[in-house]
Amino acid sequence: MNLRTMESFLTLSKILNYRKTAEALFISEPSLSTQIRQLEGEYNCELIDRSKRQIKLTAAGEQLALSATRLFEEVQRTNTLMYRFNQANHHFFKIAASGVHLVFPLAKQLESTYPATHFSFAEMSNQEIIHGVVDSTITVGFSFLDTVPNSLMTTGIFTDTLIAVARVDDSSFDSVGQINAIDLLDHRLAVLQNGFYIRRAVSEFFRLSGIAPNYTYTLESYHACIDQVKKQMSVTIVPLSFFQSLEDPMLKGIRLIGDQSPLSMGLIYRQEQSTNPVIRSIKELARLRYVVGKQ
Repeated sequence: MNLRTMESFLTLSKILNYRKTAEALFISEPSLSTQIRQLEGEYNCELIDRSKRQIKLTAAGEQLALSATRLFEEVQRTNTLMYRFNQANHHFFKIAASGVHLVFPLAKQLESTYPATHFSFAEMSNQEIIHGVVDSTITVGFSFLDTVPNSLMTTGIFTDTLIAVARVDDSSFDSVGQINAIDLLDHRLAVLQNGFYIRRAVSEFFRLSGIAPNYTYTLESYHACIDQVKKQMSVTIVPLSFFQSLEDPMLKGIRLIGDQSPLSMGLIYRQEQSTNPVIRSIKELARLRYVVGKQ
């Protein structure tokens, strides 16, 4: 049994719509369908009644949804207990971000301020961060805030935006400081794979311009997109904060013309962590870097 697959089924059992469930999980509809089929194969029974336009659970599906709900409640209790044990005995603090550029500048200051605390840093997708905070396997996340459930605490830090990035020596961008969605289609586009929040934001930018984009490269990280730009004279679209962190003389940023949804960035943590002094320090350091430092 795969917990992620079970979580996909449980989410589908509540929403009863493949498209909306896939969006909630930040995966594609085909991936969701494959997961459900795999689960049905594992239990050798149909879990979803597909005979009608509106999907519904079979009797077996209803039983599995009930069992899965209890399972995840127990997993969450176990993770919470182990998290508290680690906090009490090992001073362990895990920070996950939707881009390591968000937290690495803060790392040295945190480690010097709290020398007895063991910090670990990880780059994860927005959805993985939310799951990790809910499960208490992550102490605090630094990511996009508009998809965070109400059960978690958030602190807004700054608003990011998208920017196109190309090579400085790409002649097609000579004297070009801004570009619209239509003109971007004349270039080979490198973007993040499905499942990443930024991929959805990029697609939304094109949708608001009335365009269905054709991505040449779909990659697994911001750095992979940047490497593709350098190797293939292509263009990528990334958060402005990430581009600024590179300080790479080979690259130039090109402002996007058109509507785009603001990227609200901030901290994500559990309510019991609200008074944690380390989280308070992260808030202060992040605001100094991303708010005061910009002025």
